[in-house]
Parts: sequence; structure tokens; C-alpha cells
Amino acid sequence: MRLEVFPTVEAARPDHLAGRAVVAVDVLRATTTVVTALAHGARGVWPAGDPAAAEVLAAGLEPGSFLKGGERGSFRLPGYDLGNSPLEYVPALVAGKWLVLTTTNGTGTIRLASAGRLALAAALVNGRAVGAWVAKTGLEVSILCAGTRGEFSLDDVLCAGQVVDAVVETVDGDVDSSDLARAARQLYLANRDDLARALRDTHHGRRLCQLGFTADLEHAARADLYQVVPVYAGGVVTAGAPLSPPP
Repeated sequence: MRLEVFPTVEAARPDHLAGRAVVAVDVLRATTTVVTALAHGARGVWPAGDPAAAEVLAAGLEPGSFLKGGERGSFRLPGYDLGNSPLEYVPALVAGKWLVLTTTNGTGTIRLASAGRLALAAALVNGRAVGAWVAKTGLEVSILCAGTRGEFSLDDVLCAGQVVDAVVETVDGDVDSSDLARAARQLYLANRDDLARALRDTHHGRRLCQLGFTADLEHAARADLYQVVPVYAGGVVTAGAPLSPPP
């Protein structure tokens, strides 16, 4: 099995993704929000690249069946029901609902993951479940980190390392890991006992704390809180991964 990590979406060419299982990661905060929403009973999340695309997606859904979530500059978009804080996506609000979500970096990363044969979403809150599941597909794996506006983001690479560690522990045989995949795993193993501290020390984490989103960061650091394996197919992310991955 070949296992690669891409530090930003800009670093991955289409041929890096084609035919592979592609895992989209945006720990602070889009994939953490997606995973939390699905774990709390949302029917599915429709990721949109921008607010205009979100309006198109919303127009195709039955009124009353969905909520709109999104952010720019870390804050909720005007007129939206929710922002990009995973703590907003509580069961009382999202259970049984479709969600249309647009964020600065993460939702575009999820959409790009569809260039692969199989697209998934991971965060620290479910990374080991995703890694263990994707290891059983037999596919080569590309972990696609969102980054922050085209720049490397340490929080995403921490999660990539968590997924890599789970894959390596699950696969019965050698894993051909790229150098960055190996480095990401070592980074995760060195920080797994205090992921909240590690996230607070990142550039993005410090900024979120300064903006008042420390609780989001603490939630994002709760490794393996959920066993949800989100799959992106047909334009929507659902917790619909079968128990046995496809051949």
C-alpha cells in the first residue's frame, strides 16, 4: 500500500489522487464540524466552495429540511443559521437535517477529494476510525490537508499523522509511506498525549483562541471521540461508510 500526505491542496496534482482513497483534513475547523454534525445525527453535509454555490445547493433542498452553515474570516456568514464552530452543531439543531456548509479552506478540500476513487473526511475526533477503515480498502491512500489560504498548517498534519498511524497499525504487511507521511506520524506520536497544547501552539490555533474560539480548539483536540467514517459521494458527505469497505 502506498500512503502519501499532501501539506496543502495546492501541493496535490490530480494524478496524485486518481484511483486512490483520498482523505480530506481540516482540523480547525471544517472537518471537525462535519464529523461532529454527522455524529449528532445530521442526514448529510453538502460542502460548497463559496457562498454563491451554497445558495445553489440550498435551492435544491426542500424548505425546512436543511440548515446553512458557513464562515469567512472565522466568523459566521450573515444570514446563515450556523457558523463553523463544531460546538454549534448540537443534536437538538442538526439531527435529521441536511446541512449546506461553506468554509474558507475545508469545504473546497472535501470537494477536491472527489478526484479520487473514494473520498472521506477526517479530523482528530475521528482520525483513527477513518485510518483503520481506509486501510481495509486495499487502495493507495492520499491524505489531503487543507492548509490555511495555501500555506502549511500544522494542525492538519497532526491529524494526517494520526490517520497514518492507524493505517500502519491496521495493514497486514508493509506500507510504502512517503517521507511526509512518516514525518506526520512521528509528529502525531510525539504530541498525542496533549493534542490541545499542540493545537494551541499552531498559528491557526493561536488565532482562533484570540478570536474567542478556544472551546472549538479544545473540542477539536479530543482524539477519537467519534467513530464516524464520513464518505463524500454524489455531492454530499454522509456517515454512510459500509462495515466492509468496497474492493
